[in-house]
Amino acid sequence: TKMVRDLVHYPLATVAPNENLESVMEKFNQTKYWNLPVLDGEKYVGFVSKSKLFNAYREKLLYFSEE
Repeated sequence: TKMVRDLVHYPLATVAPNENLESVMEKFNQTKYWNLPVLDGEKYVGFVSKSKLFNAYREKLLYFSEE
């Protein structure tokens, strides 16, 4: 009989809620994942997507380029 634990995928990387954008981008580049789990200590609090991160980074660049 198959158990759920036999089907669980353990990610190569996780991120913390207070981690900076550059660090998370590097993890995306290293793993080639499109989503990374966000852990607060050992507690799962959600996930961040590569597309959402790049949109936030692009907005940050636009903000600083307008100054």
